[in-house]
This record gives sequence, structure tokens and C-alpha cells, in this order.
Amino acid sequence: MGTFLADKKLAGNTLALYILLATSYLFSFIALPYLTRVLGPEVYGRIGFGTAFYSYAYLIIDFGFILSATAEVSRAGLDRAKISVALTAASLAKIVLALLCGLVLAVLCLTVPQFAEDPLLYFFYLLYAAASALLPDFAYRGLEDMKMVTVSTLVVKSVFLVGVFVFVKDSTQYMLVPLLYFLGSAIADIFLLFHLRGKYGVCLCHIGVSDVWRSMKDSAQYFVSRVASTFYSSLNTMVLGVVSPGSAELGRFTACTNAVNAGKGLSSPIADSMFPYMIRTKNYRLLVKIIVFGEVLLVPACIVVAVFAPGLCEWFFGEGYAESGDYLRILITLIPISLASYLLGFPALTPMGKAGVSNSSVVAGAVIQVLFLVVLWIYGQLNALNICYATAVTETVVLLIRAFSFIEGLRDIRRKNSNEQQG
Repeated sequence: MGTFLADKKLAGNTLALYILLATSYLFSFIALPYLTRVLGPEVYGRIGFGTAFYSYAYLIIDFGFILSATAEVSRAGLDRAKISVALTAASLAKIVLALLCGLVLAVLCLTVPQFAEDPLLYFFYLLYAAASALLPDFAYRGLEDMKMVTVSTLVVKSVFLVGVFVFVKDSTQYMLVPLLYFLGSAIADIFLLFHLRGKYGVCLCHIGVSDVWRSMKDSAQYFVSRVASTFYSSLNTMVLGVVSPGSAELGRFTACTNAVNAGKGLSSPIADSMFPYMIRTKNYRLLVKIIVFGEVLLVPACIVVAVFAPGLCEWFFGEGYAESGDYLRILITLIPISLASYLLGFPALTPMGKAGVSNSSVVAGAVIQVLFLVVLWIYGQLNALNICYATAVTETVVLLIRAFSFIEGLRDIRRKNSNEQQG
């Protein structure tokens, strides 16, 4: 890991994101078991369905800007004018997309029973998605100043955590969950825009429609990958919510999925800091070392969790959640898979000119997941446990596609270097 530590900016950015991750986990460990107990499995299932809707709305509003705009800011260096244009173009595009999502939500609330029963809940989740997407995180990622990404997320989490314990006292107050998240995100939005202006001289500026359109076109290739990934991950909860609305099974599955997603988040700080770093350095040797080191740590830990899964679920989530242990034993495999998959995705393949493979891999995963769900539905086996098995297989396929492409890319680089030396 000496090379990793030698790059002080990369090490500092990754450390900042891990501080963020550790703090976020601390907040989650406090808030999640409190909510599962106060709301109960049935009502918490509504929160799970709303969270799945939030994931889709956030995905559409954020489009692919977290990657495309990050790369644009990274290439701009410290050119304040170019960064300001990138910030404004992305923000305006997101506002337009948020309004379109609002129209779609209105149609869903008029036509789909699950949405018609609780329209205000989903409206709050849409506000939360819009506020989250408008966070100018990409500007800080491109500037490789991850400390402010950490600060903004801590603001969101802090407002939410304090609000949960102060205001959410019983299952009738479940709508406060997305509302508190929205308030935290809105505060962070305002803070970061002022900070960008004060520290970097970057601000919203006058641009043309062509700038917004160009920004969206650049973002489209990344959006395909992100929409496919979120599609099959959030689709599980959405499908289960339609098949078993308000059921305890949905609540248990949601609780387990949230816990595993927190574990998968271990990969995010590394992948987020490695993306601009790899564009700049193409240090594939370091990338492989990080993957190996991470797997050595994660695999044994996940095995221990799998062995004691039922007891851990009962202890962490509360009474009535022991059955989540069966789900956890399967989904826990996604944590080590995700580390390799994230790093072998855009951070590894974009510098090779293979960003399209990252896109196609998750599209393939989405197709496979949908086929699994359709087959399970046809045979009357569409339940939480089988969805867990299907998800594990799907994520493995995505990883294999990326791994094979990465290996092929390394071979191409070696052949090219060998030919240049011979020439």
C-alpha cells in the first residue's frame, strides 16, 4: 500500500470519505433499529417502498452527472469559469428532470393503488430526491476536495438523526422520515453553494440552452449504467411491495437490504476517490492491490456475519426480525462482490476507453434480474428469499463481465507497450 499512501491527495480524500462512512454508519446504527422498533415491520415496509421510489427519482434527477460532471471538473483543473459552467448546466438539467419526475408521480398517484394510498409520502420522497441530487458533490469530487462532501453529508445525517428522536414517536409519524431527510439535504445544498463561491470562486452563472444540452449528452452514457444498476437493486423492493404490500416480509427484507447496502457502502469511498485519480494517473497496479487488500478484509468478516445472521438481526432490528437472517446470509455476499465490481467498473475501465463495458455490464444485470423475477412469478415462487438468490447471481455476472474486460484491457496495454519498445 506504499504507492497508495505516497499520493497524499488520494490518501487524504479516501480518508475523508471513510470518516464520513464511519459517521454515517454510527448514525445508521442508532436510527435504523429505533425506526424498525417504533414503526414496526408493516409500517417500516412503507418506508422501504418509499425509499425504493426515492432511489428511482434520485437516479433520474441526478442522471449521470456524478460521473460525467466530476470528469469535466477534473479536466478543467482550477479554471473557475469552466467549473461554474459545469455546475450551472448540471443544476439546471436536474431541475428540469425533477419537474418531469413530479409529473410522473402525479400519474402514478392517480393510477397505481400503492401510490394512491399515500401520495404525500411519495411527494416528500421526491422532494428529498431533488434536494439530494442538487448537492454539488461532483464539483468537489472533480476538485478532489472530498472533505466538503463529507461535511455536506454529515449535515444531512445530523438533521435527520436529531429529528427522528425528537419528532418520530410512533408509527403514525412515518411521513417525517423523508421530510427530515429533505430538510437536511436542502440545508446542505445552500451551504455548499456558498462554500464553492467563497473558496474556489465557483458559482451559478448565465449559460445557454446548448450548454445544458451538451452536459446532458455527456452524462447520458453514465446514466445508462446507473439506471440499470438502480433498476434491478430497487426493483426488488418495488416488486415485493406490489406483491405483498404492507407485509412483515417486506419490512424484514427492507431492513436486511438497508443493512447490506450500508456494508456495500464500504466500497464507495475508495471508488469515489479512485475515479478522478485513475483518470489522472492510470495506476492499474495500485487498483489491483486495493481490490486484493479489501477482499482479504471483507470475506472473513462476511462469513462471521453469515454464521450468526438470525441472532444478529433479532438483536439489531428488534423482535420479529430473526427471519431476516435467512436473507442476510445470501445478501452478505454482495459486500465483497461490490468492492471488486465498483473498482473494476468506471475507475478501471474509463481510463482504458472501456466505459461502455461498465454500462453494458449493468444493463445485462438488469435484464438477468428481470428474467429471474418473471420466472419466479410464473412459477409462483416470487418471495423475498428467492429474490435474494437472484440478486446474488446477478451481481456476480456483472462482476465477471467487468473483470474479463479489465483483464483484456491490461493485455492490450501490454501488447501496445511491447510493440512500442520493439519499434
